[in-house]
Amino acid sequence: MKRSISIGVFVILLAAIAPSRAAAAEGTASGKLTLGDKTTPLTHAYALARPDAFDKTKENVLIVLSDVPIPEDSLWEDFPGLRMGAAGRLHAVEVELRSDKSVKAGGVVDASFVDSQGYYGMENPQVQLTTFDSRTVEGKLFTAKPQDLMKKRFEFAATFRAPILHRPAPTASGASASETAPAKVVLAFLKAAAAGDKAAIRKLLTAEYGKPLDGPRGKDILNQWKTNHPDPATTEIGSVDIRGTSAEVVMVNKSKDGGMEAKFTLTLDGGQWRIDGAMM
Repeated sequence: MKRSISIGVFVILLAAIAPSRAAAAEGTASGKLTLGDKTTPLTHAYALARPDAFDKTKENVLIVLSDVPIPEDSLWEDFPGLRMGAAGRLHAVEVELRSDKSVKAGGVVDASFVDSQGYYGMENPQVQLTTFDSRTVEGKLFTAKPQDLMKKRFEFAATFRAPILHRPAPTASGASASETAPAKVVLAFLKAAAAGDKAAIRKLLTAEYGKPLDGPRGKDILNQWKTNHPDPATTEIGSVDIRGTSAEVVMVNKSKDGGMEAKFTLTLDGGQWRIDGAMM
């Protein structure tokens, strides 16, 4: 399914690309991705463990095959390498597997998908696995036949082997998380959003992420943020993860289950943390 933007739910918008940090532990891939009239080799493989949203006792594994290494500070985003891809610096295929080896979802990261910010879902990716245990996943990913993605011919095929990586513990969680610099920016944003204070909000966003506020939909976006944002009375900062010049702030509800209510991504911009994406 196509990844899209709505006013009420703002997903990651394009932001200035920070200098790449060292790539995380990776595997290898051998294959190619064809999109439109361009064919790209797929040479790097990552396997990222993710909790199953419907069964916390199980894990899904997101397999990412790319043409260049993905730095640590981009690897654990919802769509790994998305901002690099949107800037034309990376091309990748991403397929998420359930613990029973069935496919949950698949997509392509490429700058040509401007309307969906660099990501587009694919139909029925094929999987042939030779190894899938707690440590390693190995096999082949491919399209059974060419597909049409946004009027572009698409197909790929690659063999791969990768160690299964688990996300490192966040930089801070619980009460200490709200005391971090990124969390304070998010809390300031929520206060400004509740007041409809456009000037204050703009200071807390990157220039790129804040652009829509000055566009034709700016007033609608501001009104939506004013009426549809996490309420500090019922939500709190659950965790903050800082990786180089990027940070992720997760807000959870204060109920017993502590489910996620919102997620913000931030970039260190001129020595100041600024929001460059949100899901709320």
